[in-house]
Amino acid sequence: MVQETVLTVVRNIKSFRYDPAVGSFKGWLLTTVRWRVADQFRKRPQQIQPPSARRTEASGTATLERVADPALNLDAIWEEEWQRTLFAAALSRVKRQANARHYQMFDLHAVKQWSVDRVAQTLGVSTGQVRLAKHRITVLMRREVARLEKEEEKRWGFERAMAH
Repeated sequence: MVQETVLTVVRNIKSFRYDPAVGSFKGWLLTTVRWRVADQFRKRPQQIQPPSARRTEASGTATLERVADPALNLDAIWEEEWQRTLFAAALSRVKRQANARHYQMFDLHAVKQWSVDRVAQTLGVSTGQVRLAKHRITVLMRREVARLEKEEEKRWGFERAMAH
């Protein structure tokens, strides 16, 4: 499925038009992934269904198919993974540019979820220093995430223009 998705993207990227009013590249890619997933389900042979899943005469739809799966929210999964990847990229960039001691305090407190007291005690600093370091790195993280989002928008706009 991943290979088919990549092939589809390669075949269709030239026709992709970045228009914020219509949608983002991320949205276009999510739709493409959904189509590939649906294709995979269509290719699978029909399996023998338990009686509770058989089609009802009135609706023409299997009972189980009419119940939404609350555990499977592709939009939420996609957005969570996108945010996780964006955060990791920003974290990597901030780590290279930030004060090493401040970054260490931020990593232990904000990323690894250590308490302020534990970080302060472990590193031999005051709790105020830990809070200040967290604040400073958080500001850098917000700027870096915004910069990465703008880079993505520009990259897809540029690549689209180059494809024509």
